[in-house]
Amino acid sequence: MVNFGLEFINTTDRILQNVQEQGTTAAIIVSSVVLFYCDKAVSTTLHETGHGLRAKSYGIDYQLLLDDRDESPFKKDENFFKFFLGELLNTKRAACSVDTKQMEGLEKSLDKSSAYNGLIIFAAGGMNNEVQLAEKISDDIYSKKKKPGLFSYAMYLSNRLSPILYGYMAEKPGDDPFSIQYHFKQRGENNFKKETISNAGWISLLLSATTYSALTDKPLQFHGFRIPDIFPYITKRGMSYKAVSGYEVRDGLI
Repeated sequence: MVNFGLEFINTTDRILQNVQEQGTTAAIIVSSVVLFYCDKAVSTTLHETGHGLRAKSYGIDYQLLLDDRDESPFKKDENFFKFFLGELLNTKRAACSVDTKQMEGLEKSLDKSSAYNGLIIFAAGGMNNEVQLAEKISDDIYSKKKKPGLFSYAMYLSNRLSPILYGYMAEKPGDDPFSIQYHFKQRGENNFKKETISNAGWISLLLSATTYSALTDKPLQFHGFRIPDIFPYITKRGMSYKAVSGYEVRDGLI
């Protein structure tokens, strides 16, 4: 699914480049707005499916909803591409719901700590998927050895900003950051706050080489070493950071 997102973004880059070379200013503006909206549909679909797949790993069925206010009876619907196509024209807030009976059964079968570990992973799955897409885009930019395309970089930033906005924009108890914070607290850990996610997003964004790649002709290197990128993931242990680097033996051989 993440590879699909990357291919979709790269295709968008090529379309926009062709429009810029052959089209009018109006065509460029219109195509940019439309294509960016399409690429945002990719991120939303990845986010909601991220919740669902974490639930699925515990044997719980999930349903992808185009409207988070949809209160109709649960009906298993895990079709990624169907949801993506629906999200292209969707103006409502999407969501992922799970089979509550299966969830209640799982919670009863596990000890308290294991149950809350599962709930943390489920709630964090959406943001973690978006961060994984940003990581994939970063790897792609590095492998191409050139300045990133407009949309590749825009989507890199968009998915990088997701953890930052994730904490700042959470307003009600049902929002993911509050759920994650609550589950950690139920485990007896009070240090994890929704601001923890935002802070991790800022730290990783500013300490990553790809963030500055739009200012250079090619990704940053030092004597063959790739200047690292840092990615924030939420795990059952709390906020975790993944550092990604590499070494180029010679041009074209990584």
